[in-house]
Amino acid sequence: MSYYDENNLAELVDYYPNEERWYVRNKNLAMACGLKTPLDNSSRLRDIVQMHGLHQHVITVNGESPAKPIVVPFGAEVIMRVHNNLLLEGVTVHVHGMDKRNLWYTDGVGLLQQCPIPVGSTYSYRFIADSPGTLWFHGHFGSDRTEGLLGAFIVTRNDESVVVDTKGTRILPTRQYVAVLQDWSQTSSHNVRYNQKWKLMKFNYGYEKEDRCWVPTRTFDGTNVGGSVPLHSILINDKGWYNQTELKTVPWLLPLEKYRIKSGESILLRLINGGAGQPLVISIEEHRMTVVAADGEPVKPLTVDFLVLFAGERYDVLIEGKTAPERKTFYIIFETQDYYDWYWKKVRPYYGLAALEYEDNVPSAKNLPDFSHRHCSFENLCMVLNCPFSQYPHDYPYSCISAADLRSLNTANDLSITSDGGFNGGYEEYFLNMHFDSHLNGWQFKHSKGMPYFHHGAENEVATWCDPKKCPSDANRFNDGCKCFFHLNVTLGSIVQMTLYNMGSGSEVGDGYSHPFHIHGTHFYLLKMGYPSYNDTNFVSHPNSDLPCAPPFTESKCNNLKWSNSSWMNGRVAGMNTVDPSYRDSVVIPAGGYIVVRFRAVNPGWWYAHCHIMIHHMGGTAFAIKVGKHDQMPRPPPNFPSSCGVYEQPPLIKL
Repeated sequence: MSYYDENNLAELVDYYPNEERWYVRNKNLAMACGLKTPLDNSSRLRDIVQMHGLHQHVITVNGESPAKPIVVPFGAEVIMRVHNNLLLEGVTVHVHGMDKRNLWYTDGVGLLQQCPIPVGSTYSYRFIADSPGTLWFHGHFGSDRTEGLLGAFIVTRNDESVVVDTKGTRILPTRQYVAVLQDWSQTSSHNVRYNQKWKLMKFNYGYEKEDRCWVPTRTFDGTNVGGSVPLHSILINDKGWYNQTELKTVPWLLPLEKYRIKSGESILLRLINGGAGQPLVISIEEHRMTVVAADGEPVKPLTVDFLVLFAGERYDVLIEGKTAPERKTFYIIFETQDYYDWYWKKVRPYYGLAALEYEDNVPSAKNLPDFSHRHCSFENLCMVLNCPFSQYPHDYPYSCISAADLRSLNTANDLSITSDGGFNGGYEEYFLNMHFDSHLNGWQFKHSKGMPYFHHGAENEVATWCDPKKCPSDANRFNDGCKCFFHLNVTLGSIVQMTLYNMGSGSEVGDGYSHPFHIHGTHFYLLKMGYPSYNDTNFVSHPNSDLPCAPPFTESKCNNLKWSNSSWMNGRVAGMNTVDPSYRDSVVIPAGGYIVVRFRAVNPGWWYAHCHIMIHHMGGTAFAIKVGKHDQMPRPPPNFPSSCGVYEQPPLIKL
């Protein structure tokens, strides 16, 4: 924890729960060690970067992490100037959920769309705020987004503040809040990435701790928790706490994030999962949440008890204040989906807390959070939106609602995209198996060394093309021949349907993951989500039979599949919602299941799509999308910095 003094120098601070007081450490080299001074300056308290309550390297934006929310009107021209004041690292910045129509080179993917911004340099992004609602921005080079380089980005419309509740009543929330959520690791993100690359994940607690090894956790359907790493805290904005015992037993003594409300008041909470990978389950004591938007786009209101947020996803929820609150504080509970350890012993989830605090004249009771969710019963099931599986185990009084069950509040501008009558032309269909933690259709994405656009006709100078001869069907998934610049060539103007599935080896019990999937440069309609079959213990027993993935599940057998029922080809998939599907940019692919998404490719340029779990994305669960031909792509400005990745010095001239 720290803040910056008037000379822009870091001051280390500590919080002591038993005293409920902050102290600043004395850093004078000429004085004794262990000296501290009470920090009672309220303006300085506001400047503290608290994070998990310990001291660790964090990338801040203007001295804060997450950054202060950026709020702009829909359609505005935006300039984001990035000054890279880091000591060692190049950076890029991506606005997650902004389509950036005809401005592909401003999207922020390092070495695909721009050169990384060098240390000490300034770089400006200029674009139109063409995607309304709750968005966020984050670093997109290396692991910088999971080290603090992120913040909310809100695009407002004239009617955007008015929401509709489940009764059809138009409500103007009195206050709006933002909650940027992060799963903060005990091990720095770049070390986690190195451990993944070197197959040293077992030592995530530290190489010298030989008696303490880390292993992944598993969730309710027996598959692994994607992005599972040893946690120090769940952060709500910049506030969390590293000590789970104190969080569970004396939360009133801790400096938690607070969201204020009055009796009978309606507030809007914009939830953003900006974390490394853990899905987070959100609930509020004695309050339900009405979901009114997903990924910034309005949906028909849906009232739920729990909401699951995967990395990259955003949901706006309406919270209605109690008419006669009996106490001041009700806890907002954030929990992971851990259910088993690696050895199949049941474990408790990891928790984070924020406070929903009433401003009315009500008592301030020291109540323990209801982590067991006592209000749920088999007579009154609690509703959970966005489960990565079809149902919880039988001993849980919960009922799952699929993300595909959300309905858009707006009518599609182009109804031909959501047609269920099939297509005879102007249509492209792709089947992509996103499995393991680093593969897509058997390929492990390898970033180019420079931007393909500036090497047109000679892309192989900077990119490694995918060659089936180097990656045969029986290749080990760690085979270097399977690492390549995997990309799709999409025709400009075509309707694109992607069936992204998660099957075969890498989706089974004890081995698979659910993958939160994100596409840059476009929103898509979520037409269908298919789940696997489950056995009596609620474990995945067989992949969804809509795709012919059958045992034995070798590493390649389930790649490049098409529908089991050939009549489903060309956009005629049974069971799709083609009436009012939600309009998304991020969605989870269930282990053993699939999603069907569709969009029109109207945004020419080089784009990117990937799993939003940090170590999966960096490990290769990604692909590039080339929309349109080279001469159809908007040309970057003449002064656009394009020379990065490859340099060969010419022969010296002899004098």
